[in-house]
Amino acid sequence: MIVKILNKLMEYSDKYFVVRNDINLPMPGYAFMDIDINHRFIPTVLLNPNRFPQDENVIAHILSHEWGHHVLGHIKIPGHIDEKILKDKVDNDRKEDEADAYAAGFIKEYFYKKQPIMEYLKSLSPNYNNRIEILNSI
Repeated sequence: MIVKILNKLMEYSDKYFVVRNDINLPMPGYAFMDIDINHRFIPTVLLNPNRFPQDENVIAHILSHEWGHHVLGHIKIPGHIDEKILKDKVDNDRKEDEADAYAAGFIKEYFYKKQPIMEYLKSLSPNYNNRIEILNSI
């Protein structure tokens, strides 16, 4: 199921990122720049499958949200991050909204069901109303 979603994300974005599972991740997903053994930066998405239901629609939303952080340029190369931006809640909220909008576009394009995603967001996110509004706006 994840491979099918990843293939759609590559088609949708014309980009490829490494995706790995990490059962110790304290959240469902996380986008960051990893470093390989040759010290090259590798755009990576981590998933903790124990933190979300095994529902294709929910997984598509989580993956496309994290994928969106990379596509939208939210993830910076370590050592080149403006510390002020990291501490700016308004900027972080804007990036989360943009990643949700990216995910909403993907969900719409590939006809995923919104209802399971909305139920998942209600169970997880304190600002679920905003996230659901974004999902339904596209």
